[in-house]
Parts: sequence; structure tokens; C-alpha cells
Amino acid sequence: MKAKVTGKSAWQGVPDDGYLNIHIIGDRWADAHGNATVSRYSGRLNPGKTGFGDAKNPAADLYIPVQGPGDPDGPLARFEEILVYGGETVRSEYTRRLIATDLDGLIFDYAAPEPTSLPPSFGQAPLTIQAAQQLLDTGTAKIAQVDQKLIQVDDSLADIAQHLLENTVYASDSADDPPLPDPYRPGVRGRKLTASGNVLYLVTAPAETPGWLPTQELLSGDAVAAVEAAAADARVAAGEATAAIGGLSGYRLVDALDGLTDRRGRRVVAGYADELGQSPQHITEDGRTWMHGAAVGDMDVQQGEPGSGIAWALTDRDERMAAWVTDAGEFGAASLTAALRSGRYTVCVCDGDSMTQGLGSSHFAFTANAVAYPGGGYPYVLQQHLGGAVQVVNRGSCSAQAYDIAARTYGGGGVAAQYGVGAPVGGTYPLTGLNNRSPLLTPNGGTLSQRGRLGEVLGTLTRDNRAADWQSNRTAYYTFTPDPGEPTLETSATPAAPRRIYTWHPDLAHTDQPHIIWAGRNNVGDHAQTVESVRAMLSALAPDVPRLVIGVLASQTETWGNGREVVEEINRQLAELAGPAFFDPNEVLGRNADGTLRLDGTPNPAWMSDTLHCNDAGYQRLADALYARIVREGWYD
Repeated sequence: MKAKVTGKSAWQGVPDDGYLNIHIIGDRWADAHGNATVSRYSGRLNPGKTGFGDAKNPAADLYIPVQGPGDPDGPLARFEEILVYGGETVRSEYTRRLIATDLDGLIFDYAAPEPTSLPPSFGQAPLTIQAAQQLLDTGTAKIAQVDQKLIQVDDSLADIAQHLLENTVYASDSADDPPLPDPYRPGVRGRKLTASGNVLYLVTAPAETPGWLPTQELLSGDAVAAVEAAAADARVAAGEATAAIGGLSGYRLVDALDGLTDRRGRRVVAGYADELGQSPQHITEDGRTWMHGAAVGDMDVQQGEPGSGIAWALTDRDERMAAWVTDAGEFGAASLTAALRSGRYTVCVCDGDSMTQGLGSSHFAFTANAVAYPGGGYPYVLQQHLGGAVQVVNRGSCSAQAYDIAARTYGGGGVAAQYGVGAPVGGTYPLTGLNNRSPLLTPNGGTLSQRGRLGEVLGTLTRDNRAADWQSNRTAYYTFTPDPGEPTLETSATPAAPRRIYTWHPDLAHTDQPHIIWAGRNNVGDHAQTVESVRAMLSALAPDVPRLVIGVLASQTETWGNGREVVEEINRQLAELAGPAFFDPNEVLGRNADGTLRLDGTPNPAWMSDTLHCNDAGYQRLADALYARIVREGWYD
């Protein structure tokens, strides 16, 4: 069906003008309604400069045929986005499939993340992030309706219990169950209610679903009508709850006595079931709530664990989250490798600059790819604390500013490194950095390499750090070697002013594992850079993954009244960003030997190798405090 084109890809603020060209790859494609593609669609920046309208009339929306519910697989298309800022032009180009990004098939966000799973209504089309959000939002509202009806059911059942307790003529001092009356024996289920020494029963036959019938033998005659009236109220409330599930007929209330398990084999203790014993909404014996009425393919909609911050999540058969809604109503999505519970964590990733790499420690060493296991500094000590069951990954890099750390470890959002490309030499392209994000800048005296994608091309990014101006000339000395069989890059005679800008996307390893982030020391005073970079790195993690954000450590020359206030301000902003995950290193290292805080606000010289970096004793003290925090929060229980 035809969908409205929305989204923004490489926008860097508000452009003065812009164009979006969509080239259909392959043969003419038509959806199930007869809407067919043409070879090319063109858009122009709309008058409000908020997106692209139809090129013939930019004030009107741009529509294209895309795959929606019930349609055949959508075609591939090549997207060319051209944005004009003053006299400069930014051009981006990539390929993706035309699949609607909402469940109704009416919206196509050309800049949305690639699809990740399978909604049945879309045939073989993957579930887009926007569609997952729509699904979870709808499911959350539906569950709220069901929960309200369940409250009414519980109230009615409580009325029944109260009538039984007040009007019973059967009493026993024994906990032994009295025999059930013969009329209810075939296929019967029962519930024992105990109060004041009375053993009571409420039983129902399968023909009365949902419904509760009292055993006449246990009631005085005057109580029968009252109990049946309460049971009728329960039936009405249960029927309304069933309607809230989706108007399906044939569902009944179930509990632990039914002996049901759900499709994952979990024992059901409360909820609903159809005639086959399958439950669209239920609670399992571990106390979790599930909603299979909103399940997608082989995924379940699961209520988050208390205290996790997650309201509802779309999980695979191993209970790993693919998408979620937080308690605050925010939507997120992550790789299917994301771990849901701390017991699955086996790695601790340490991202940062020279303080993380361990400059000043006896175990410091440069590596060929800015990754060590565990390298020097506090990660080395932390590895000793955590033992062999957890691998500490040291991704510290000397001289890196916050933007550099984010570009090397995350590479998304507004913190990605961007390059112009020159003519290749022997299959390797020389690059010119365009935005001072330098993911491989380090004084290692050699080359540094990293795997990832330059634009959409897989390969290896390399920087030669042997030049005398390796640090001051941050945009130079980069090359890129594509993998065999990958497309060629679009080169420019003047890479510093290229026809096309390429963005570097590093391989994101261990995004499902706990992280410790330490950035900002090499760009003190530029608070915006630090906050933006740390925010980007945190956004790469699923919200349930443990993390710590270490604040900026004051140098030995930054006393109160002489720069210490600047450190305090950036740490205040980082604490606001990270919340409970913030860790202040000045509280650990800015103390005297007797444990009192140093009055000038600087770290203790006994724990420093120079004015900025710790020695072995300082890194030991820092790692001890971090380990105590990790244990207290139960990262690896």
C-alpha cells in the first residue's frame, strides 16, 4: 500500500534546502492492492524544513508504495539524501528495503533502524522498530483494561468467600479435605478456603465456564442465593475481562489447580485459558506476567521484573529483550543478544582514555587495536577481583577526548567520525577526517586498526600515529581497506570537500554486557562534548544492562578557586545524566591517609604517578571501590 515518507538521516541541524531521491532496484513491484512502483521518486525539503515533501509540490506529503500487512516482500531501493547548509552540500547514500514502519502500513520512515523480527500480519516482513513500539503500546493498554476487570473478578470472588465464611454449617478441626460431592466429581476443580478453623470449598463443573458454583451441602439454605448472586457478578466481570483481551469467546479463568503450562512450559498460576488450555494472558509461578495475545512470531510480550525500570518487553524464547517500554513510557530496542538478567553477564567493558588504559601503572602497554584483556590500570586490578568467570575488556586509549571515545566505541548519533575519501592505492583508500572525531588517535608510535563499516562498506579503518603531528593533526593519517567483494567507495579529488561524506560505524561488541565509562578528562571545560558523548555511549546499551559512569578526576593543579569548580560542574552534569550509575573518583582518590577529604579538592599525591594519572596504588584503590560497587549492585550474582 502507499505510505507517507517520513524521517531524517544525515541531518545536522536545519538545512537551507534538500532533496531525497529514491531509486527502485530491480523489476517493477506491486502490492496486494495493485499499487505499483515507478523507477524513481523525488522529494524536496518542505516549506517548514521539517522533512521531505513531493518534489513537484514540497508542501504536499511524499507517498510511495511499500510492503504492508498481507503484501509480498517489498523491493530494494537506493536512497540519495542531499542537504544544503549555506554553501556546503552533505550527501548520503544507502540501500534498504521498502517495508512500512507502522503496523497499518501507512508510514515509511526511511531513516528508521533496520527491521529485527517477524509480525505475522506482515508475512515474511521483519518487525520494524516503530511497529514493535505500536504493538507494545497497544498491548500495554490492553493489559491495563484486563487488569481492571481482574480486580472486579477478585472483588466478586472475595464476596463469595465472605458469604461462605459467614453462612457455612460445616466445620472441622482437621485440615483433611472432606470428600467432594459426587455431582461435581467428573472433571471438577476446587479451591479450599480456610479461616477460623473452617475448611470450605468452591467448585465448578466444566460446563460452567467461567463460573463458580457453591457446594450446596456446605451452605445454609438462606446463603445459597447470596452466593450465587456473587458468583454471577464474577461471571460478568470475567466476561468483561475476556472481552478486553480481544473479544474472544471460550476463555475461562484458570489458577494453579488447573495444572496448565504455557507455550514455553512455564507453570500457570493465574490468568485465562481457551478450550485448548492456551492462555493469552497469565501469571507464571515465578510471579511474572505474560501476554501472548500480543505475541509476535516466536516472541512474547513480558512484564518487566520489579525494580528493572521496564514495564513491558518483547522477548525471545531465551527471555532476551528485542524491544521494551520503560516505566516512564519511553520505548527502546536492542539486539537480540541483549541479556535480561544479571546472571548471564560474563564480560565487563571499560571504555575511556589513558586513565582507563592505565597510563602510570606498571602493567600499561599499547595494543594494535586499542583493546586489551585486561591491560593496565584499574581494569587490571578489577580482573583480579572478578576472577576467571568474568572477562575484563580494556578499551582505553591515551589522549582520547570524549568524542574520540564515543566514535571508537559507539559511532552513532552525533558523535560518529566522518570522512572524505581519496583515490585508492593498492585497494586502500586514504581518508580525510571532517569533524575532529578521531577514533584511533593515540601516541602508540605505530598503527591502530578497527573493524566496522565506512558508510555501508565493511572493512578495516587504520590510523598511522607515527607522525610528529599525530595529535595536533587529528583528521589526518587515516586509511580504509574494504573487505573482498565489498562495493567501491566514491572518491573525491579534494577529500576535505568531498562529494559524499562517509560515516564510520565500528563493530559494537559486548553491547549486552556491563560497561564502565570514563570520559571527559582530555576536554575539561567542553561540558557539552562530554555529556553528548557519554549519552551516546549509554544509548547503545539496553536499559537493564548494568553500567557505571565515572566522573572527571581533578588534577593535582586544579584546586578550589583554580579550576576545581570546572571539574565539579561537569561531574554535576554527568551525575544528572547517569543518575544512580554515577561514580565520583574524587570521593575515592581525593582523600588523606586517614580517610578525610583533602581541603584543596585534589587527589592524594601518594596515589598519583603525575598530575593526572594514578600509580599502581591509586588504580588499586579505585578498582577496590568499583568492585565493591559491582558486588553491592549484584552485576555477576
